Amino acid sequence: MRSGILLLVVVLALAALAALLWWRFKGGGMPAAPAATATRNHHSLRTFHYQPGSH
Repeated sequence: MRSGILLLVVVLALAALAALLWWRFKGGGMPAAPAATATRNHHSLRTFHYQPGSH
């Protein structure tokens, strides 16, 4: 009896995982358009070369 309940729990968990994966990749879980990347408000310290001002 105890092993039957354990088997039922495992089967239900696998079914829930399969449903979640199907929803994410085949169903309504996919975004309609890729999300736009946010622009940065500052320059990277590694790539931006600071030069002395002309004043």
